[in-house]
Amino acid sequence: MMAKYKRRIKGIGTDNRGFTLIEVLVAMVIATIGLVGLAMMQGYAIQGNGTGSQYTKATFLAQERLERIKEGNYVSDGTFGYIDMDTYSGSGIIEPGPTESGIDENGNPGGPFTLSWTVSTATDWARRINVSVNWLDSGGVARSVQLESLSRGDGN
Repeated sequence: MMAKYKRRIKGIGTDNRGFTLIEVLVAMVIATIGLVGLAMMQGYAIQGNGTGSQYTKATFLAQERLERIKEGNYVSDGTFGYIDMDTYSGSGIIEPGPTESGIDENGNPGGPFTLSWTVSTATDWARRINVSVNWLDSGGVARSVQLESLSRGDGN
């Protein structure tokens, strides 16, 4: 009787013992590094969204104030009224607006924004309006939005 001999060829894919402990540890380290990177990226995205939201709110506040000033000139008692640029003989800053601190995006108390503006003569028929909104972001960094426009003072 002939003996049957199994010939065992050693090579790639013939070892069925599974993964070694070193291979498992290396895979875990690589996966951990990837997951930590994803978590940090998500944190930066959340922070960026918060900063973008603050810029949007500040821009809306500045735009609202700019439009109010364009509709009628700001006068010294804190109200808005019409100044006829055709007969106005002054030069330089017509009237600086008061600085409003601690307001929200709607101009109500209790927000992080500080709003200020100036109205100055640009030409014989127009005035320059500068509106500035400042705040500190969550990291304590000073941020600002500034808008400038020319206007005749009658909503144009």
